[in-house]
Amino acid sequence: MQPQQEAFDYFKTLEWSKKKDLLSATISITDINASIHNHDFEICGFAQQQPNGMFSFEMVNKGNSKEGRTPAQCTTLVNYPVVWHTHPAVSKIYPSLVDVLKVIKYSSTHTSFIFTQFGFWRLHCPGGYAQLIIGVPQGTHENRLNVTNTDPLTLKIKGFLDEFYRKTGGGRTVTQEAVEYLTTSLNTEINNGFGVGDFQIQWQPLDTEANYFL
Repeated sequence: MQPQQEAFDYFKTLEWSKKKDLLSATISITDINASIHNHDFEICGFAQQQPNGMFSFEMVNKGNSKEGRTPAQCTTLVNYPVVWHTHPAVSKIYPSLVDVLKVIKYSSTHTSFIFTQFGFWRLHCPGGYAQLIIGVPQGTHENRLNVTNTDPLTLKIKGFLDEFYRKTGGGRTVTQEAVEYLTTSLNTEINNGFGVGDFQIQWQPLDTEANYFL
């Protein structure tokens, strides 16, 4: 385990591995937020809940920058129980289709935090509902131009995300109305419409982070 470095010295001191024995570095919520504003790439890792209920973070990878219509992305390469990643300020603020499906499909990952310039999303589901999802290849990031022949659940989720995109100026701003639309639509439809039963997405603004994270 590497000791915590000065902000963003991580990229100089760690050799990121594409193996399952990834190196990791403890990173603070302050540095996570700074990366969102200072970089055009995602960073990601896993989180651990402490005895006091708050979460601490380990960073395991640095993703690619956004190029044209190809979104920025970062993979932990291992399906940790609790994962996190950033959406930098140059990208959209809402979860991608793959972000939502990840906690539904895989029982090995039950919680995902997505940090943006305005706040964070928390997605939670015990998972294991892979039988409901077809048409999105495992291990690939969403490309809205290439999601075809998908199942009803995926199409429903994509429809809600597209509407959030329209309500938020192309996913660049956030309003309470848009947040309530997305969270209510996803929670209601995924649980009641498709029988998942225990999916939950929540939005929290930046000023609440001190209540959750070390």
